Amino acid sequence: MKRRARRDLHNALQVPALYLLGDGPWPSPTLIHIRLHTKFVDLGDLQGTHFHYATRQEVTPTIVFQRSEIEPQSGAIISIEPGEAYRVDNVKPPDDEFVVAEVIRLSERQAAGLPVPEGA
Repeated sequence: MKRRARRDLHNALQVPALYLLGDGPWPSPTLIHIRLHTKFVDLGDLQGTHFHYATRQEVTPTIVFQRSEIEPQSGAIISIEPGEAYRVDNVKPPDDEFVVAEVIRLSERQAAGLPVPEGA
């Protein structure tokens, strides 16, 4: 039941993306469907309390991949739309049918010219 619920969630929230491996040009990028997450973490916080420790918010974007589509590799580029792309940094261990990777957002200049999914 949990597996089906996770599949349903992924299907409802997925967005199309292109998986690009290598430095290009990419003659046939792979169309995949991902879930992009941005997570805000308070750094400097001591177990949920702010006792005058310096704090800041750190953005750690992650992407959820369905393993039946792709097994992501570090260094791959995930292109979502013009000017929005991410480089896979750290791939976490698989969790059943899914795998999560920490990613680094590319600047608009770095993402310029990358292929994007049709209709993006």
